[in-house]
Amino acid sequence: MKVLSVLSTFILMSILNIAMAETPPLFENEILTIPVVNTADQVGKYEQVRFKVAKDGRWDLVSYTEPRQGTVETISINMLESFPVQIQVVAAGYFPSGCYSLGKTHIVRENNQFTIVINSTVLQTLELMACTQALVPFEVTIPLEVNGLDAGIYQVDVNDITDEFELSVDNSNELIIAPSLNIR
Repeated sequence: MKVLSVLSTFILMSILNIAMAETPPLFENEILTIPVVNTADQVGKYEQVRFKVAKDGRWDLVSYTEPRQGTVETISINMLESFPVQIQVVAAGYFPSGCYSLGKTHIVRENNQFTIVINSTVLQTLELMACTQALVPFEVTIPLEVNGLDAGIYQVDVNDITDEFELSVDNSNELIIAPSLNIR
């Protein structure tokens, strides 16, 4: 039964398009918690998705959150002078009020396209405290994993704001070691 349960977990995870997250899915006390689930339409669409194993072996959805995206107005792409090259995306935007702050950021690369979603989170305020209704600006720096990528043009989409960068050479930190010559 335990093997069937573990197998069911892996099948469920493969059916869902699960983003690579810093925190891996966790199965504990018959609850499977998946940190982030992407849909075909949106990266980071659902967070903290929880399923419970029912007595008949099926999975029941217990809870999930559907975070709100922060509004991104501009992005800039910084190519750091190093080898291998390092790329950082700086996104600037705002939250609709003081009731929100920076949530989780999700990054998915498919071929030459990086899709980044910056979510917001609702602040836990005391019931008696009111949030400011003014827009709250934010700026966040997001490093991209570009080590090992081939030379080429790469698209970056951050909350529907797009830009691109070009790697003029393959970006690998592997050293090329020439064979040694034995001269007498």
